[in-house]
Amino acid sequence: MEIVRFDEAVSNPVWAFGSDFKIGPLTGPDSHVRVQVMHLPAGGGIGFHAAASRQLLAVVTGTGWVSGGDRMQREVGPGLAAVWERGEGHQTGTDSGLTAICVEGVFEVTAPSDAP
Repeated sequence: MEIVRFDEAVSNPVWAFGSDFKIGPLTGPDSHVRVQVMHLPAGGGIGFHAAASRQLLAVVTGTGWVSGGDRMQREVGPGLAAVWERGEGHQTGTDSGLTAICVEGVFEVTAPSDAP
């Protein structure tokens, strides 16, 4: 067994697209999916950009909002995840801070939708 770190102290800051967050990779570039931890501080965010591949952002702690190509903001918190398709514009923001797991690549989502 190996214990690995993904806390904010070992994560890398990201400022691209007007973003303000830190990212901690959990898997390497040769994996079929890339798994990372995103640490967004209070008032932080991930700027609007196109998804390079299918992407799932699962909130672990804190609250915030996500938007897709329509730029309509939807609230997210623990137990909720946003899924964007390759090429889809998207953005994430938070007033109070949040931590999320991000999965990128080729994968199937089996969790139920919370859409009405």
